Amino acid sequence: MKLLKAFPAARLSPVVLLLMVATVVPASTVPGSTTEKVWNENVRGTLRGFRRGVGPATIRPQAAGRESLRRAAPPVARAFDPTIVDPIFFIPPTYGSGGAGARTVAIEDFNGDGKFDLAVTNHCADAGCTSGSVGILLGNGDGTYQPAVAYSSAGYFTQTVAAADLNGDGKLDLALANQCNDSGCTNGSVTVLLGNGDGTFQAAVAYPSGGDATFVRSG
Repeated sequence: MKLLKAFPAARLSPVVLLLMVATVVPASTVPGSTTEKVWNENVRGTLRGFRRGVGPATIRPQAAGRESLRRAAPPVARAFDPTIVDPIFFIPPTYGSGGAGARTVAIEDFNGDGKFDLAVTNHCADAGCTSGSVGILLGNGDGTYQPAVAYSSAGYFTQTVAAADLNGDGKLDLALANQCNDSGCTNGSVTVLLGNGDGTFQAAVAYPSGGDATFVRSG
């Protein structure tokens, strides 16, 4: 391995580096064994790195018998899509936002159980876009969420949401920015939904914003 330090790998040809790798393969390597497969994979990765011009992959011996190659590992079925076996990336679950055209998310503990919940603004409450809405998804504490409970935003084309204790009662409330306050879009609005402290909210109260409202924040 001292030779690798004396001659940086990026300056060596693939053939030279391949010969160097062969000199450090453990004597215990048995043809057809998992260890041999690991070394072969390392060498192929090194040559691919040279072809791409990014230098070699890291070369390090693997413990004999370790199933480090994905193809050698036993298939693991994923709960969310049983037709996909051992995917490269985790397949995330999806949740309805309680409306159409989800825009922004606020992450807070709305019911005081120590678990993060989600508040999602929706451009439209339904396919007919009779109003905007905000969906509340209570967290289970393990990265999963309960189905969204939707509240009208009392406006149209709801854009953003901010969470804060707006009336000083120790409970988180919501403020929403609506691009339009009515179907004619004569003005924008900001609506406030006071929180009950248990993850539910009171009906939205709208306040004219003096123009198109697209952003609201707390603090």
